Order: sequence, then C-alpha cells, then structure tokens
Amino acid sequence: MARFVVGVAFGIVITTLAGAALGSHAADAGGSGEDVAEAAPEPVLNPAIEKRLDCIAYYESKNYAGAVNRSSGASGLFQFLPSTWITTPQGKAGLSVFDPVAARNAARWMLEQGRAREWVPVVRGLC
Repeated sequence: MARFVVGVAFGIVITTLAGAALGSHAADAGGSGEDVAEAAPEPVLNPAIEKRLDCIAYYESKNYAGAVNRSSGASGLFQFLPSTWITTPQGKAGLSVFDPVAARNAARWMLEQGRAREWVPVVRGLC
C-alpha cells in the first residue's frame, strides 16, 4: 500500500512538473503559457488585394494617414469622403478615418464588396 501511495504522489509531481515545463516553453515562445491551441488564427490575406491597397494608398495620400483634401473633405490614407467612410463597417463603428489600420480594413472591405471604382487611381487604371 505504501508503494502505491508513493507511486501516486510521484506521478502527480511528475505530471505537475511536466505541465509547468510545457507552459514555460509556450511563454518562452512569446505566448502567455496558456493553451496554445486557443489562439485565434491569423486572417489569410489575399496578396493581390494587399498590393492594390498599397497602390491606392500611395496615389491617394502618398501613404500619409493624416492627409486631408481641403476642397473635397476626403481624409486619411485612402482619402475617404465622409459620406463614404460612414458606409463602411469601420465608419459605422465610429472608428477614425485617420486610423491607418481602420482605414486599410475599410478599404479592403470596399474592394471585397466590388467598390474599387470609387477610387480615381483605379478608374484611371493605375491600381
């Protein structure tokens, strides 16, 4: 009976140490040490769309997130008109047109919705 108790105790200690070691390896890899399988997968981006977004941002604002067209009111990386910005999920959520991540996500959403021709560089065949 004593051997059984010692064996069970030894098994618990080994299991605990092994679990701690695995957690420390996950933490060393940049994780929190929690179950790595719970991490959300990164979205898969379409390289062609990303290249087109880069092109549009260059022609519209020279990649300057704070750009403002004083005559039209177009703003941000992709020079969204206020009336266009509020039609995007990011605009509806109240995000700033000057937030480069929100603007790129909104522009990506517009391309996915077939709204590419709302940008002059696309209409002119530049992007």
